[in-house]
Amino acid sequence: MAEKEFKEMIYTAPKKNSILEIIGVISFFAPFATMFVGPILVLFCLYLNWTTRLITLLYLGWVFIDSSGESDREIKGLKILIGNLYMPFVRSYFSAKLIKTSELDPSKPYIFGVHPHGVYCLSYLSNVLYNPNFYRLFPGIKTTTCTLPINFVIPMWREFSFGVGAISSSAKAISKCVVKGVALGIVVGGAREFTFMKKGTMDLVLADRKGFVKIAIRTGASLVPILNFGENELYTQYDAPGYIKAYFKIFKMAAPSFIGRWKTIFPLQHELVTIVGAPIETIQNADPSQEEIDRLHGLYLIALRDLYEKYKDTYFTYRTKEMEFL
Repeated sequence: MAEKEFKEMIYTAPKKNSILEIIGVISFFAPFATMFVGPILVLFCLYLNWTTRLITLLYLGWVFIDSSGESDREIKGLKILIGNLYMPFVRSYFSAKLIKTSELDPSKPYIFGVHPHGVYCLSYLSNVLYNPNFYRLFPGIKTTTCTLPINFVIPMWREFSFGVGAISSSAKAISKCVVKGVALGIVVGGAREFTFMKKGTMDLVLADRKGFVKIAIRTGASLVPILNFGENELYTQYDAPGYIKAYFKIFKMAAPSFIGRWKTIFPLQHELVTIVGAPIETIQNADPSQEEIDRLHGLYLIALRDLYEKYKDTYFTYRTKEMEFL
């Protein structure tokens, strides 16, 4: 008997008051201030007196020892609190949509490939990670995301990252997370993809990105392509001031050379549509050959291309060119 075709399910964020939307987006960005406030506060405490210096030095010593980003320190309920407190207004601001195209078995491990990166990966954060409705559409699925290891070195910001369950993007940390049964979101294109961000485009740094595929085979995790429309429309690229570049160079991070609404980091208002594709099964192998990796990588590209072709004329009508793998 032929398998019954899955009927897609769409969740559309209900519209909220426009003032509350703006307050919600501001609340979303508030924790990002710790990326700057944390280091400044550390310098200030070192300057005050011997007591604060000692406490600060002990804290910095702990940061140095505990900077791998591999441990699971998610504060229970924090993502749920964020998802219900101000993220509904963020989703409303972006007229967010979440589209389910297949079932996900909660007993299996998954790696979510998230595309494109954009600036803040707002589509994934709004529609998946901090969206209670994602967990209703996919009951039993637990999710988190990974980020650059440097994020676990920046004072204060690292504590927030740990609190929401983020882990390091190192292969070791990802593998440990996946085998625990957590569906891990990986923004495969990374910071390099951000440099190709332009409105009306979908240029994905993916052609030679195969590390996530290798980890999937080693852990037996299924690959789930997640395609986001609208992510690249939220900001306009520009050349960042020298002092901004210098600050981010210290932490070996890409400088945020973008500008949004009101010439600030506040994002432009644009519909965000997240499409969760069908899982691509893997055969677990602790030592996969390059041929196995290339084959699965090829299947992933085909699946991602199929998602794009199916939905582009509905949700990407403003495109100036077709999706391209770089």
